[in-house]
Amino acid sequence: MAGSTSPKAQVVSGLSKRRWQWLAFLGLFLGYWGSVFCRTATEAVMPAMMQDKTIQFDKRTAGTMLACGNGAFIVGKILCGIASESFGGTRVLTVSLLLVAFFAVAYARVYVASMLIGSYMLLKLFTAIWPAVTKLLSAWFDKQDYGKVLGGMSIGFQAGSVIATVLIGSMLSRGLHWRTVVTIPAVAMVMIVCLKQFLLYESPSKLGLAPAAREAESPEKKPVDHPMDKLSLRQALVYMMETPAFWVVAVASMALSGVFELQIFMPLYFKEVLQLTPGEAAQAAALSPAGAIVSLVIGGVLYDRLRRQEKCIMISTFLVITVACIGTLWRYKTWTSSSLSLLRSFSAFP
Repeated sequence: MAGSTSPKAQVVSGLSKRRWQWLAFLGLFLGYWGSVFCRTATEAVMPAMMQDKTIQFDKRTAGTMLACGNGAFIVGKILCGIASESFGGTRVLTVSLLLVAFFAVAYARVYVASMLIGSYMLLKLFTAIWPAVTKLLSAWFDKQDYGKVLGGMSIGFQAGSVIATVLIGSMLSRGLHWRTVVTIPAVAMVMIVCLKQFLLYESPSKLGLAPAAREAESPEKKPVDHPMDKLSLRQALVYMMETPAFWVVAVASMALSGVFELQIFMPLYFKEVLQLTPGEAAQAAALSPAGAIVSLVIGGVLYDRLRRQEKCIMISTFLVITVACIGTLWRYKTWTSSSLSLLRSFSAFP
């Protein structure tokens, strides 16, 4: 029949789609990592900035800058989600990444505290690209692959953060000025955007490929209706506010976000308390995302194998370990000679 497709053609189409799926993943990963590289550079060089007498930068300015940046990041996530639905994920991603590079260069060229804070806020605003990333991932990958793809993106993000922090610390240790260190990731970002144009398309249909499967086709796998499906937005918000589980998750997320933000201050903490050089302080801060990789791997392996109560125990154990680590940093403000030797060995990377 003229309308039928030969098995060979189906195999070729399947191989082509799988190849383009992983090219799309690579393009998204590079773009996301590039934004992390630029953002990490502006934060990891803060110890070196405090030693630069040509700019107005102290601890108060650093705290104000980071707080304003987090506010801009929240606004950026909202705007990115709206823009992705209106203009498409690839366009929003491309424009955002180019603006991240632009404001990273601007950050490296200003001398006044207000300009530093403003350029950092705008940089953080456009690094909030996760809504565009998830939109493109959902367009390219089948529903049953979401967990693996998002998990791989998260692990890759943390690994990229480790690499970026080590590279930044290494450049500072080799005597590069902090302005040069911030500019290098911006140049790399422009190169990534150029490469991404050949790897990432809005959806498989742009290449004549079959779209990603969103829902299960068999009737027995149809999801059960949720209580909020028939509610308006206002009613759904009230329903959530009356649910104890919502508040537990919300409070836990707020607390975890606060703990997670501590790693931004790690370079400053290590420099001030442990008397490390700016390069050593930046590289020591890489241990924080390295620990996050271990947590992601352990949690990912165990989560699907544990019962509900066991999952609560696992998460609670992770939180207790986190609090213990923070307490250790607070309590012990000096390192032994063996600890410093380990740090300097770690700092010997390229």
